[in-house]
Amino acid sequence: MHAAALGTLLFSAALASGPGATKPAGDPAKLVVTVNPPAAAPGQQVEVVVRVEPNPGIKVNRYPKMKLQVPATAGLVGEAEVSVGASEMPPLEQAEQNYYKTVDPVTVKVSVDPKAPKGAHKVQAKFTYYYCVAASGYCAPERASLTIPLQVR
Repeated sequence: MHAAALGTLLFSAALASGPGATKPAGDPAKLVVTVNPPAAAPGQQVEVVVRVEPNPGIKVNRYPKMKLQVPATAGLVGEAEVSVGASEMPPLEQAEQNYYKTVDPVTVKVSVDPKAPKGAHKVQAKFTYYYCVAASGYCAPERASLTIPLQVR
């Protein structure tokens, strides 16, 4: 097992203490996806922005990092990926430092294929982040499938 994975497991286990640590119902956060500029020409780059809006009582972790992955789609967009957050976990006695007070948007530049057809397209992406429930101490990864609205002019 990799050291980082083991550290994550131990960190999550330490935070998810007690028999009352349960997964919340529904999604832990609302994910809002925007594209700038809203309409792009073939061959242009767009900036994809994901805003994480945690539900009440949810804390989003700095470690492990949030990760946005946009796989290449032939004839439409090139592959892009970004990770945002802390490279290592804080000491357990400073666990509160691991949570965002306000979550910064996650942004990645995506290249539109020079031969991309005009019109509205839906680009699939994956977004992963870790969160904890303040009341119970339950911590877990969240893996979400996103749809990026791409308008090619």
